Amino acid sequence: MVMVGASSINRRFLAHIVLGNGRTYVVSSLYSGQNTTGSLTPLVYGGDAGSDVCEYPKLSRNIVAGKIVLCDGSNITFGPAQEVDVDVAGGVGTIISSRDIYGEFLPTWSDIHPGVTVTYNDARAIYYYLRSVPNPVARIEFHGTMISQSPSAPRVGSFSSCGPNHFAAEILKPNVIAPGVSILAAWSGENSLSLLRAEFNKRREELTIVYGTSMSCPHVSGITAMLKVARPSWSPAAIKSALMTMAYNVDNGGNAIKDMATGQVTGPFELKSGHVDPNRALDPGLVYNATTDDYLTFLCSLGYSPIRSHSSRRTAP
Repeated sequence: MVMVGASSINRRFLAHIVLGNGRTYVVSSLYSGQNTTGSLTPLVYGGDAGSDVCEYPKLSRNIVAGKIVLCDGSNITFGPAQEVDVDVAGGVGTIISSRDIYGEFLPTWSDIHPGVTVTYNDARAIYYYLRSVPNPVARIEFHGTMISQSPSAPRVGSFSSCGPNHFAAEILKPNVIAPGVSILAAWSGENSLSLLRAEFNKRREELTIVYGTSMSCPHVSGITAMLKVARPSWSPAAIKSALMTMAYNVDNGGNAIKDMATGQVTGPFELKSGHVDPNRALDPGLVYNATTDDYLTFLCSLGYSPIRSHSSRRTAP
């Protein structure tokens, strides 16, 4: 069993928010339509229109119609649903704040109308602008997909679980990191991309952009399958060893991998053994094997009795 953390890639879905005071913020969006307008559009905060998270049906159409709406991040309402709610209320654009715990990570989804995600700090700056002038205005510009060296990649996803391992602090868990931020993935056509607002959004897609360790896991599953075909004599423990010992710890700029939550260099609890490298894992030079007896010895070292350890020993069907 390999436990996997999530990392970013160097692909961005770039957009800009331009405020009436001339400030510009780099944001993220998959919206493929036109910019909000060629000129600046009135900007309003969702909390002033009935719902700080822009939740239907609390938003007042009288307030948001024809405006760009700034929405707080929500624990309950998924971003695409917030965009649908603003759209239904007559808003022409949506700015959704990321959560403060996410740091520089910007969740991205298939936007159905002019919507973007901003970092928590940038959202606060936009909010302060909105409060500082009598008639706040903004414009959203969409630039599509970009591959770049900045910000550096990979970085550890801010939502990715980290150590220490409370049962055995000397063993790093998860074991490695793999791509799990803004990954193109299959999507069930049985549900809309906005999930909670399917009654308003009838669009169905076969693919979308997804983030999570649930995206990292398929990457590592594919790599382990490749290694098993290339090295059929290797045990699962040997494959895991190759993945961990051949993982790398520097980004595409040659610097130490950073954490998206803090922007700082990661430690071993965040980075684990490093980022998986399938090519290097094919020829690691040395692998560390482990047998059932090794695992039983390990369990005994944790205080498990021989009887309890033996009861955990089963042959897979």
